Amino acid sequence: RRVHGIAFAMPLFNRVNKPLKQADDYAVKTLKFVKGKVPYPFEASWSDLYARGKGNINQAHQMSQDIYESHIKAPAKSIYEQTGKAVEQLQQNENAYVQKTGSTIAALHEKFIGLSKEMSDKTSREVAEGEKKASGMVNGLLSEIEGLEKFATTLPAEAQKRLEPYVNVLSSTYKDLSKETVDNKVPIRER
Repeated sequence: RRVHGIAFAMPLFNRVNKPLKQADDYAVKTLKFVKGKVPYPFEASWSDLYARGKGNINQAHQMSQDIYESHIKAPAKSIYEQTGKAVEQLQQNENAYVQKTGSTIAALHEKFIGLSKEMSDKTSREVAEGEKKASGMVNGLLSEIEGLEKFATTLPAEAQKRLEPYVNVLSSTYKDLSKETVDNKVPIRER
């Protein structure tokens, strides 16, 4: 029965064989022509294709790293460094204000101690002159406190917030001192 099937298909095979052979020959000639013009696809191995693909992936990865470095990391680092410098400057301004306030108060304290010692040694006539001097010193003290308050207003807002307790103490002290210094009922020594 098998032989019978082959014998039956042989005329069909003979008829189709010649056109198939011609089509195959044309396909082979076309592929040879294309290979002569563009040989790479016919000669490429899987390892070559893998190496080229991996090279492209590595190149894309490097490009993304470069973009990250230049457009994200560098600007963020710059902003961070600038913020750090601004905070340092703010702290230096605060320290300068506190030091200036402390040195001004210490100097005024020394002047008052010296003046009170001088006044205790003077006679009544000299006391009148001492009172004028003391009045001048008190006015000087009040103007120094006003100067410190004005200096505090020139600082940045953040520094003003941090120094607000000191400024409040100076303001309340200024108010108390100005009331007492203009009260002529109290002797100058007590003032």
